[in-house]
Amino acid sequence: MHITKEEGWIYEGGEGWTKQKAMEILVAIGDIK
Repeated sequence: MHITKEEGWIYEGGEGWTKQKAMEILVAIGDIK
C-alpha cells in the first residue's frame, strides 16, 4: 500500500481512491495518528 499525503490519494494494486475514501480506509485500519 502506498499513501501520498500531498496528493491525498491511496494506491493499492494499481487502484486509486479519493482522499475521502483513503481517510476512511486509514481510520478503519487505525493508521490515523
